[in-house]
Amino acid sequence: MELDFHDFSIPFGGRSYLFEVEFRLPPQEEYGQLLFHPPGTYGGDVQENRGWRLTVFDDHHHELPIQCQDWNYGSVVTEHVEGLTRVQHSCLHATATDEEYETMSKARFLRVTLIGNYRQLWVDLINVYFRAIVDIVVEDGNLTSRISAAPPPPPPQQSPKPSPPGPLDPPASPPTAVYTFYSLQAPSDWQTRVLTAEPCGLSADECATHAGVAGADGFVVSSSGCCYPISGPVGGLVAYEWGVAGVGVF
Repeated sequence: MELDFHDFSIPFGGRSYLFEVEFRLPPQEEYGQLLFHPPGTYGGDVQENRGWRLTVFDDHHHELPIQCQDWNYGSVVTEHVEGLTRVQHSCLHATATDEEYETMSKARFLRVTLIGNYRQLWVDLINVYFRAIVDIVVEDGNLTSRISAAPPPPPPQQSPKPSPPGPLDPPASPPTAVYTFYSLQAPSDWQTRVLTAEPCGLSADECATHAGVAGADGFVVSSSGCCYPISGPVGGLVAYEWGVAGVGVF
């Protein structure tokens, strides 16, 4: 999931930084725990399938040199408990440097990646919070804070030498075969007619391309995007999984 807030007017005249990301989870444990690990039928709560990763980009969609700390350090909780509906993830650690605050003030896109395989996410809302960059000063013998001034711009750099021409573009991918897709349905006996198991995480169009190469009559996509080209007529459809799952017929 990627959040785009590059048109957001950063508060305090731009002198603020990406402070925290808040996930609002549904109250049902079945859905709320998906932020932390997949359901038991897809591996359950194992170390390699736990948590999430936050990747921050600038307004040109380049990764910032400073990134949010790992979920198991920045999050207020590291596992789901009954009644949990809010999870806050602080981007910078408590001893962050001035450079890190300045870098995080350039955040304009945020990508949330679930770690591991067979991961799904169900959230009611995601909030992104910015906090002012401040200096602590002494005035009349008292400590007070004020918005930090922007650092001076770096000195101009000489233009680099032009790079040699890059390699030619790879040949275009074959066109996707024309198909009809029946969402959340599949033939009752499709498992007995699988020609080959393709990768997971594919869209219906991507799976159709694989199935066309395999000479299949159709294909089944699971809720995790696992692709199964199948042979024979496609009929006798029954309810099948959730999300992106379904059957395509050529």
